[in-house]
Amino acid sequence: MKYDSPFVEMECCQLTKDGQAACGDNFQWQRLENENRNIAVLSDGLGSGIKANLLATLTTTMAMKFIRSNMDILQSAETIMDTLPVCEIRKISYATFTILDMQMGGKTKVVEMGNPPYIQLRGTVEIPPFSAK
Repeated sequence: MKYDSPFVEMECCQLTKDGQAACGDNFQWQRLENENRNIAVLSDGLGSGIKANLLATLTTTMAMKFIRSNMDILQSAETIMDTLPVCEIRKISYATFTILDMQMGGKTKVVEMGNPPYIQLRGTVEIPPFSAK
């Protein structure tokens, strides 16, 4: 690889709360070499521990399967939102998520539901997100 070639850098680090056996977040990433694509999904389950982990894992697994099968990214997000339970007290989804579908040398699609916005950098310069609504 040439040093000036574009590359994808993804990193994940998870910490559990004190006394918890499982982290309430889940991150999945897959490189599809034959399609020259990278797919990444991050989900945060509401709360902490096993219940949050199960909901986050369910969310990332569904998103990965949908995007891998070339389902439209917005349709994938809507299907996930329709599937996830909603907290009766707080009236919010039990999991938030960010889905990234990157075609190397082409388009990158990102959809976010409830997570902080992603940051895209070129060198040290932050590139503002483009919205094609």
